[in-house]
Amino acid sequence: MEHVARLLGRYLAGKTEDDLAIRAETYLDALDDLPAWTIREGIRRWFKGKCGGTPKDYDFAPSEARLHGVAEGIVRATQGQAICFRRLLAAEAEPEISDADRARQAAELQALAIGLRSAEADRVAQARRPAQAMPPTRDRASVAAELEQRRARREADAAQSELDLAPAQPPAAVEA
Repeated sequence: MEHVARLLGRYLAGKTEDDLAIRAETYLDALDDLPAWTIREGIRRWFKGKCGGTPKDYDFAPSEARLHGVAEGIVRATQGQAICFRRLLAAEAEPEISDADRARQAAELQALAIGLRSAEADRVAQARRPAQAMPPTRDRASVAAELEQRRARREADAAQSELDLAPAQPPAAVEA
């Protein structure tokens, strides 16, 4: 109640004691499910302007719902920290790595590094090799002649396909 009264006293100057008491009751009704320390911290953050929004928002007292949201955010953050601390306290130390395992892992890493270096060297060597020569260019006349031969072959194949697909002639009717 003391913290809410301090908040209201700052923003509701000039109001009567009854007005302040009624307003304080509405705040207490809205905040009754939260610990007192979170309400105090929420009010402290409001006074510092650390609750989001614009600076103009802090010219007035927060609504009951807004102050509840600020204090509830503090509760959630604290609960998240508590979960992290519980996990940390429940953590088990990892077993020590033996000298033999360290030596084996160091040898494996060294072999991997050597393999990577040789793969990189192969890639660089491949990049330095001269490009293969392009096939010689042909003149227009030979290219045109080759295209004409291909066209003639396609037309002949198409004509043959039409003959193959043509229906067979029915036998001539025999007159009796």
